[in-house]
Amino acid sequence: GPRVCNKDLCLCKDIISKKTLFQCSIKSTLNTTIQLGGLGIMKTTLVQRMVYNSKDISIAISSPAHRDVGDLDVVMHARSDGYWHAVQNNRLMKLGNDCHISTLPSNVYPVDIALGIQEIKAGNDVTTEEDEVDQHNILLDAGPLTTAEENALHTDIKSRCLTYNKFVETPINKNQSEDLKNGKIVILSNSRSSRRSRAVSCERLTAAINKNSGCWRWPNPGTSATLFVHQIIHSIIEISCCRNLPGQFPTCCQDTYPQYCECKDIIDTQTFNQCSQPQTTTKTSTSSKSTSTKQPIITTSTATSTAVTSPPTSTEVTSTKSTSRRRSTTTTSTTATSTTTSTSTARSTTASTTAKLTTTSMTTETEALFVATGVTGASTAISSVEVLMKGINGMYTSQLIDAKAGCSQFPDFPFSTSSATGGMLDTARGLSPHVCVGYIEGTPSGKCFGFGFKDDASWTNDFTLKKPLQYGGSSVVFSNWEALDTAWWIIGGEPNGKGTEVWGGDPPAYISIYIYSEIKLPAVINQPCITKISDHEAFVTAIPQSVSVNTNMAWIFNMQLNRWTNLPDTIEKRSGPACGYLRSGSGRFVVLAGGFQSSTTEIFNLDTQTWTVGPGIGVDLYGASMVSVSHDRELLLIGGFSTTALSEIRRMDSSMSSWETVGQLNTARFNFVALAVPEENLPPLCG
Repeated sequence: GPRVCNKDLCLCKDIISKKTLFQCSIKSTLNTTIQLGGLGIMKTTLVQRMVYNSKDISIAISSPAHRDVGDLDVVMHARSDGYWHAVQNNRLMKLGNDCHISTLPSNVYPVDIALGIQEIKAGNDVTTEEDEVDQHNILLDAGPLTTAEENALHTDIKSRCLTYNKFVETPINKNQSEDLKNGKIVILSNSRSSRRSRAVSCERLTAAINKNSGCWRWPNPGTSATLFVHQIIHSIIEISCCRNLPGQFPTCCQDTYPQYCECKDIIDTQTFNQCSQPQTTTKTSTSSKSTSTKQPIITTSTATSTAVTSPPTSTEVTSTKSTSRRRSTTTTSTTATSTTTSTSTARSTTASTTAKLTTTSMTTETEALFVATGVTGASTAISSVEVLMKGINGMYTSQLIDAKAGCSQFPDFPFSTSSATGGMLDTARGLSPHVCVGYIEGTPSGKCFGFGFKDDASWTNDFTLKKPLQYGGSSVVFSNWEALDTAWWIIGGEPNGKGTEVWGGDPPAYISIYIYSEIKLPAVINQPCITKISDHEAFVTAIPQSVSVNTNMAWIFNMQLNRWTNLPDTIEKRSGPACGYLRSGSGRFVVLAGGFQSSTTEIFNLDTQTWTVGPGIGVDLYGASMVSVSHDRELLLIGGFSTTALSEIRRMDSSMSSWETVGQLNTARFNFVALAVPEENLPPLCG
């Protein structure tokens, strides 16, 4: 007779979508038993529970409290069509009553986790700690969710939580993890550490204590015999502190960061709490004396975190501006003698002034990322804007504006557009982003808008190009050209010609009085990749339209001389690559990355004028953007398109040996604008 199918298996004809595939492969409920202890230690067992919601496509894994850790719930969900990496804020880690939200990283595959747990269970009724490798992580606060983001959360997340905060996960070592569980203070590196002088005399770090701990087990993706990764996770409370480095300035901390305690003085819960008090200022102002007392600001990395700041008033003789969001230190000094004393909880400065005050200032900046417009994975042009800042763990996370009505997203660009171009122009608003419309549906627009960080955080139509960038544009901003602080050179108005435009001044105007306004491209080219390599030079690479080539052509354009210099062709032909300028101890370089169906990079040595192969990206990457940061010592490779739009932010340092992931965009996108913005220019932010 006919063969009978296994009743435990789905019929092949019924598997018609990702959703039905998941339903046929993932069990609705599965308990995993782990035996703890051994070798003389009293043995106990715990049961980790996995539940698959086939209707709304989510996987929830719950691990109960045991030993020195509490409950942990992990929830991951897909979009309604079964795609896990095409939705935002789709991962929950609930520690105690605190709900921490993030977007599922692109290298985490929930279906693989579920199937792996099932496979381990099928072969092992009970696993032991010998079957595990430990991993230790902390959750760093990345700010609140907007009301719209909260409303869009999955029902399996909403059902578990009342309040939420975004988080960034970062690794710590075993000793730090044990110290946190034991209530000790842990000092963490701070990637925003400030240098007061060329002597590199002090740095800002982070002191942390534990709030909640939990753990869970997921299949080990490695090739070892170990079955599970045992991940121990801590939510923390963190404050900033300062550490003096060996050098010529032993008072660097009290001079540069008088609002922070020294890290060495934060030794227990009592001193941590003392140094966690909101910044306060007490002044006695006479003709001869001014006294200032300051304390640090506390930031709690949980769903209910708050930051309280009491800034110094403008009448102080000594003032320091610093928040957890940006690094910009301005010091006002007097021509007088001063005596300074410090304790673990406060700093006090007394200055006796016998002459007129004179003011000096010193500013140390870090850069935020400004990202606007682009195309999503659904091939839809967007207008959204996000600003990302680098956290103490080196990860970039999106920020919200602290507006009168509450926390909100940055205002959208006035047009949904792809292949727009942007630059930082110095106008009455200060150094601020400007973006010119690229490709749009319908009639092309040549409008260019400036974003007013310090005004009302809104877009203003500053000027209109002579010729719109109907198929997209590329540009670079030169500094200190002729009588202009910034001059913006824009390519793309003649997609089948050689013409370009230059704009500058305040308000920006078309530069027509010099021969430089007649800058002509050396060939008719497809949309180029362009990056500034000096105040008056830019590197340009593109595929020519009129010549059949197997590589890209490349040039250096000198703005002062209006002169093009031919460079050796690239190693690989690249359509839609990203490029950026990088300096190191061994010279000056341009890095060219990705392109259509390309996952490779190549590096051009500007001093030897030679190309070499660079580190692979790991995925094909078309339409990404690259930004130079840290005084051109690092490159950030942002977004792009592979099989879908990507959100990853990758970093290359001056060793040029690898790319590492250092954050994610809130909205995956390609063919967008990305700029580095001084953090001191940003409006007030939440968190």
